[in-house]
Amino acid sequence: FLPPNTTSIIKPLDMGIIKNLKVSYRMKLVNFILEKIEGKLFDPAATANQISGKINILQVTQFVSESWQEISCTTVMNCFARCGFSNFVCPQLELTELNEQFLLIQNYNEFENIDENAPCFDNNEDICVML
Repeated sequence: FLPPNTTSIIKPLDMGIIKNLKVSYRMKLVNFILEKIEGKLFDPAATANQISGKINILQVTQFVSESWQEISCTTVMNCFARCGFSNFVCPQLELTELNEQFLLIQNYNEFENIDENAPCFDNNEDICVML
């Protein structure tokens, strides 16, 4: 819903969410490297390229995931507010409706068979017959 090719002034992610994510990620990465150096797993005289070669994608993904989890709702709301969405109120109605729907499911078997009556086709011939 945001216009393309606009300045970062009206983009909430550019107003602080990405910055907070990067700061948290970098902190986790630096702490990880320092722990490995102190544990004698990385050579203290190693270059940045040598150290980065010893960090795998799984570790990086975990750092990003943990960093994203640390971004508070307040941070997100403040970034949207700086972009002019100050009257934004999170609708609790949707969550309430979902909770009511989940309460309708009485047990696991009912949940497991919820799509039992959904129309499905065994093969292409069944589809052709329906047309």
